[in-house]
Amino acid sequence: MTGEDKRLSKLAKFVNLLREAKIHKFNINSFESRVRLQKYVYIAKEIFGMKFDYPFNLYLRGPYSSALADDYYKLPEFQGDLSKVRYDKNKFEKFKEFVKGKTPAELEVIATAHFVWERNKHLTNLGVYSKDKLEELVVKKVIDLKGDLTVGFRKIDENYVRNILKEVQAMT
Repeated sequence: MTGEDKRLSKLAKFVNLLREAKIHKFNINSFESRVRLQKYVYIAKEIFGMKFDYPFNLYLRGPYSSALADDYYKLPEFQGDLSKVRYDKNKFEKFKEFVKGKTPAELEVIATAHFVWERNKHLTNLGVYSKDKLEELVVKKVIDLKGDLTVGFRKIDENYVRNILKEVQAMT
């Protein structure tokens, strides 16, 4: 089995698990569905430690992996055997409970806040920022990037982002 086949098998199994858990039924033709899958894979990998071989960069809708996009467009034709693909059930259960019912906007803020924190946390180790100062930097950056998003019927604000950041940090 090639590296690409392994990645596709793992992704196909994950998409099946999302559907079976009634979290998300992936639809390749839906922009929102593709955005959700990007965020689900990012959160599963980076926050819950599930094994995925996708690098992410910050993009318009938060963390994005072009390799993941390439792979999910191949899923409709993929014929791999998923019976040998395994996920840590405990990690998936925690992931499932965390993301269940979250809107695309919430997933976008969660993934973006985590991404910005992770890319800058070394600054606390270098003594450039205290943890509190870095938190404020991350909150402001997320508001700059995502301040136009609404959760429920209100725009996200600093308190919302701060609470998301604390929740995510408690899990990692």
